[in-house]
Amino acid sequence: MSSIKYKNGHPFIEVNGELISPVAMRSFRPQPYNISQFSRMGVRLFQMIVSGKKNALGDMYSLYGGVWTGENEYDFTGFDKQMEMFIKFAPDGYFLVMIQLDTPDWYVEKNKKAYDSFKNLGIAAVDEKWKKEAADYLKSFITYAEEKYGDRIFGYSYSCGLCTEWFMNDKGLATEEKEKAYKKYLNDENARIPVFGGDEYLDECDLRTPCSNEKKYMDFCCKLSAELVCYFAKQAQSILNHKKLVGVFYGYIDQGTSIKQNLWFTNFYETVWKSSDIDMLFSPASYNDNRFFEGVPLFQYAIDSLPFNNKLYIHEIDHRTELAMYPLSTGNFMWDCYETYEESVAVLRREFCNLLVKNSGFWWFDFYGGYFSTPQYEKELKNQLEIYKLLNSTPFEQVADVAVFVDAQSMNYMKERVNLVPKCVRANLTELVKAGAMIKTYNINDITKINANEFKLFVFLNSLKICDEIHSFIKNNLSDKYKFFVYAPNIMGAEMDSSRVENITGIKIKEFTKKEKHTAIYDGVEFGFYEAVSPLFYVDDASSDDIALYENGAVCFAQKDKTFYCATGNIPYTLWQYAEKKSGAHIWANNGCYVAATDKFVAHQNTKSTKCEITLPFECELEELFDGGLYKTENKKLCYKAKIGETKLFKIKAI
Repeated sequence: MSSIKYKNGHPFIEVNGELISPVAMRSFRPQPYNISQFSRMGVRLFQMIVSGKKNALGDMYSLYGGVWTGENEYDFTGFDKQMEMFIKFAPDGYFLVMIQLDTPDWYVEKNKKAYDSFKNLGIAAVDEKWKKEAADYLKSFITYAEEKYGDRIFGYSYSCGLCTEWFMNDKGLATEEKEKAYKKYLNDENARIPVFGGDEYLDECDLRTPCSNEKKYMDFCCKLSAELVCYFAKQAQSILNHKKLVGVFYGYIDQGTSIKQNLWFTNFYETVWKSSDIDMLFSPASYNDNRFFEGVPLFQYAIDSLPFNNKLYIHEIDHRTELAMYPLSTGNFMWDCYETYEESVAVLRREFCNLLVKNSGFWWFDFYGGYFSTPQYEKELKNQLEIYKLLNSTPFEQVADVAVFVDAQSMNYMKERVNLVPKCVRANLTELVKAGAMIKTYNINDITKINANEFKLFVFLNSLKICDEIHSFIKNNLSDKYKFFVYAPNIMGAEMDSSRVENITGIKIKEFTKKEKHTAIYDGVEFGFYEAVSPLFYVDDASSDDIALYENGAVCFAQKDKTFYCATGNIPYTLWQYAEKKSGAHIWANNGCYVAATDKFVAHQNTKSTKCEITLPFECELEELFDGGLYKTENKKLCYKAKIGETKLFKIKAI
């Protein structure tokens, strides 16, 4: 038996009556040396993958091979050997088994109409034969594993699609079978499958209207994806009966480009999050700039909506240390390795602090093995695990003043030829972290569940269509609150109508008559979409205060009463900080570097100076937990010296 239990407000995984901190080790190359290393550190939970497929880098996901060898034929030899190794080198460990359900090579060869679901999940999603046989495999696997290793397995995960994260990499390609399913979905025999980048892109507009064929087809593909994940969860639970935990990777808002975010078709993830058959959700940390030594960390989920869905979040720390600078079997190298141990540790600590604030579980992902294989790393990670347990021994609360709302379904309105999605969502979330006030990030559909009195500022990043219930909540419950709207809030009704933007913001706007690139400037910093976008708006309201202008003098950002409106994306942290200060939000650090806090601890990485300063809401004494040392605030400021980029974590000892 296993379940998720809470003690002092913190999550634990209960296995056979024992409460275990939700901290694990994962690797595509588990070996005696790294399993035993993490076991020595005190890690009790381990994740493994069972797969016979190659990954996106061209390497095998697992060296133990697959189990699904033929129609209703399974060879568990490789799985047995993998389990035996884990049990031997983690003798007090418990295991989470990921089962890859993608079509094996033999399946595609035998079934001529079948597609490789790893590369073409969007087509396989309507293949009833594959779905049934994959479900049979999943149930057979769980039955076997439970009978033989049930006392050592605390949960199962299942995967399909690109990167094992349910990405449909076929860009909406349709077979005759999928076209029939789409016509049935619309109840329209004349419906046709659009070609993304095709006829619908001939006009200049970069938004899709609700009645466009592209928008309808995108919704259909997203619905297929979410239903597929829920289908397999139900199949797993038909064997497990909720006696073991089930988890998946699903629901990102931060895929880096509009093409990936939209055409991987996961924007209806809230259906999956609501499933009672799923207990845990996994996600890597955000990639690219958010992993740089000089950057700030970011979650790929609307992280603070997960508790509303009764899901335990497991954060994946899969950062590539300097020890990952070796060639893979294909000759490829991991491109994003850190240069030194000091850089690696600074970022690992920063990521660790970030997940601590959100009260999440996590695993270290020793991707291809050896990323942490030195005594230095063993000591460091063991210390982090001990800190995690220490801080989770007593209750703590987030101290967010800013509520940020993301609308994944609105992303489907944004065409992929320009990067509207990341410029409205990812870029702004990154800058909000830099701005220095604490934030909580929600799905907009959860806005009626929050305590509005908890926050000073409410931010709406990309809500192009706002339903009547949420519109009413904003108008009635947030009428006396500071609000910040980005780009084109509520522009979509039955059709696209810019007057709806004024209706929700109370600020009059106009649309530029030509599709041109317009950049804005605030406090000497340029910002915006950085490409020609249509529609693009400017403020035309004599009763508002003009704060930032486009290069042509038109108003880009304005304030009216307690409402802020910015007509473009990629807003700099200084402008976010302006709005936060106006709203009365507490700014913990104002230098554009990473800062995170709860009522019991505060973390900071200063990448710009050796002189560091954090402003607390009160006078207090603090203990630094990574390297030791006692500190006191003066005039509510904590001042200290550190190496450039060094991450510090301070526990508040006394107020």
